[in-house]
Amino acid sequence: MSYELLNPEGEHLPTIDLPFKVIHLSFAIFWAIPAVISIIMLIIERVKRKAYRLIHALLLGICLLFVCMHSIFHVYWKQVSVQGYSDEMMSIIRRHPAFV
Repeated sequence: MSYELLNPEGEHLPTIDLPFKVIHLSFAIFWAIPAVISIIMLIIERVKRKAYRLIHALLLGICLLFVCMHSIFHVYWKQVSVQGYSDEMMSIIRRHPAFV
């Protein structure tokens, strides 16, 4: 027999973790805007000068890195919200010195 504690509406996350889903989605959207602008700048530079500047490529890489990172975190928190924490994850958390 196993027990499962749920918040209202079947939410598995504790109340303090609820904003993480929205925060990471917001940051992913926030970083997608400069990524699109960087792509447009790369295209404009390519058309004008037949080359692009390294700074535009670096900015695009950084923006895409943050978009990917926050998208992965959003998917993670969404999955934990629906399925809850796994037993393996909870056992790791309980044994970690920071949580003892």
